[in-house]
Amino acid sequence: MSLLTSRYALGVGPLREVLSQLVVERLVTVVNQKGYRVASMSEQELL
Repeated sequence: MSLLTSRYALGVGPLREVLSQLVVERLVTVVNQKGYRVASMSEQELL
């Protein structure tokens, strides 16, 4: 989180909100006890 907060000049709260929205949109997944990961997508989903 600290890398992302410094890179995008966001606080932890706003960053968590953004990540939560990306989870809803299925662009990011939550990895228990680890954090977040970019979701796997097929070629079709990217188009």
